Amino acid sequence: MIHPTADIDSDAAIGIDVKIWRWAVIRERAQVMDDTIIGDRAYIDHDVKIGRGCKIGNGAQVFYPARVEDSCFIGPGAMLINDSHPRAYGEWTAMGVTLKRGCSIGAGAIIMPGVTIGEGAMVGAGAVVTSDVPKDVTVIGIPGRELK
Repeated sequence: MIHPTADIDSDAAIGIDVKIWRWAVIRERAQVMDDTIIGDRAYIDHDVKIGRGCKIGNGAQVFYPARVEDSCFIGPGAMLINDSHPRAYGEWTAMGVTLKRGCSIGAGAIIMPGVTIGEGAMVGAGAVVTSDVPKDVTVIGIPGRELK
């Protein structure tokens, strides 16, 4: 099911049984694999890869060159950022976020450039994650720290 207001570039690859809701944007060469749900107003940047069985919440933003493995959850309003030194002009290098299989990103969380979230890890709502999160670990807060 693809809502008629969704903006999907003609060379984006969309898998089987993908649901894309109102006003979602999926840019050129993005790949969204089977059985994934993309929420209202979500933004999937060019060349991003989203695995099978993922759920991308309303208003989430996933920037190039992010890689999201199978069965990941990205909560509403969460952001996977790609620019560690933002400027209005000049050269910059995109640094992608990697989400490993089965991890969960809470609503409104921000994952900074180059960070990897481990398999089965969980990021709490509103957290700002500035460094890698190991497998099966939960992080909360600003900056993100392990919940013990």
